[in-house]
Amino acid sequence: MGVAGLPLSEEQIAELRQYDGNGAGKTVQSRTQTPNDPKKKPLFEVMSTIEEEEIDCFWAGRVPRGKVTLFAGESEVGKSTVTSKIAATVSCGNALPFDKEPEAPLGCLLLSAEEGVADVVKKRLRTFGADQDMIFVPHRDIPLSRIDANFLDQILTQCPSALTIIDPITSYVHGQNITRPEIRNVIMSYVPVAEKHKTAIVMTAHLNRGTGVEKALDRILGSSEFRNIPRSIFLFALDSQNRERRLMTHCKCSFGPKQPTLEFFIEKDGNFRWGNQTMETADELLGPEQSRQREHVQMDRAKEFLEKMLSNGAVSSVVLEQEADKLGLKRAIWRAKPEMGIRARKAAGGRFFWSLPTE
Repeated sequence: MGVAGLPLSEEQIAELRQYDGNGAGKTVQSRTQTPNDPKKKPLFEVMSTIEEEEIDCFWAGRVPRGKVTLFAGESEVGKSTVTSKIAATVSCGNALPFDKEPEAPLGCLLLSAEEGVADVVKKRLRTFGADQDMIFVPHRDIPLSRIDANFLDQILTQCPSALTIIDPITSYVHGQNITRPEIRNVIMSYVPVAEKHKTAIVMTAHLNRGTGVEKALDRILGSSEFRNIPRSIFLFALDSQNRERRLMTHCKCSFGPKQPTLEFFIEKDGNFRWGNQTMETADELLGPEQSRQREHVQMDRAKEFLEKMLSNGAVSSVVLEQEADKLGLKRAIWRAKPEMGIRARKAAGGRFFWSLPTE
């Protein structure tokens, strides 16, 4: 080997190239080393011996196979609905927007921690026309605490899947503080699983409130590792001028140019449709001013909801939260409560009931 900091000679380079990456071939040693065991696996590879690979995309230019992609957005924006729509589309062998037709129906593995498999996810997939024989979920007897990267490796061995959805990733970190750098070890544990099984792993995550944040990418909740590790990241936003219009913006791509923003629409009956490609950016849609506008819209919706729910008398806070959560307003009703002067009364059994101040 050459002296540290000095270039290698042609003879030394030729010697290094005799490695095959598995410990076979001529042993390379420095001038100060004793002979090594020729069966011992080397700790390095020479870059010139590594075969260059091209990224193969599950969704052209957007979601790579064998890599991790992140979908991030606020709770009511429709991330889970989009992942279900993607799964339903490819399960039938149909094309994703602005992509070529898949050669065959593809299997999809779905990990859903926040939505019921039987009462929400299955109905949504039926509405979207999915081939449900091509979509798999972990056995419902298996506790959430057991599901991690190692479990994912095992289940993908049993049911190979082109797409793996983890919704949301924060439900599968098992007590780790998502704001600490140590969360990197958890997220990184999924990377070799994706590569081994050639599955496109799509993780979903939430956004923070964005106070004082200028870049939309910095609004992803948790440590910067949630932004650093995925090869492709999409942020989801509502159009502040049109509640029916939602947008999926490509804000990171490490294997090519970012793709245009996609419109999508979720109808009141649950049906889904894609719209056009646009040039709107995540920073335009999720910057500080847009965040404040959305908060005002959410507050107005929460007030309308509470007026309607409480118009006939007091209602349990538990019931209010359950109904508000269906509309993405669970947190908003708590912000609206003091502004509306809503009163909370503790009843027998310890439950609280909310009522309008006019009662």
